Amino acid sequence: MANTLKPLATYQVTDSFSTVYTVPGATTFTVSMLHICNTSASAVTVRICIGGQAVGNALMWDFSIAANDVVELLKGDMWLTGTTLQVKASLTNVVTLKLAGIETT
Repeated sequence: MANTLKPLATYQVTDSFSTVYTVPGATTFTVSMLHICNTSASAVTVRICIGGQAVGNALMWDFSIAANDVVELLKGDMWLTGTTLQVKASLTNVVTLKLAGIETT
């Protein structure tokens, strides 16, 4: 087994679902940090899904993040090969997402 630290760049969230990360083949991913930051002067809602874009896969669904606030999630969660992280916000380019973790092959 080999562990690779995977720091991912900050991602600007748009108002339509986008895949931020997909766990590569023959790999697991352990989340070290997943945080969402609202940089606007008003509250925004976000949807974050692991897997498909549906309520049943949601970590957050229409979750309101206050102006200039940060929410941190999922430390230690493990995702299997092919798992996707998908996200959208109620406004474009006012929410940033940062994900970092360890890929194990």
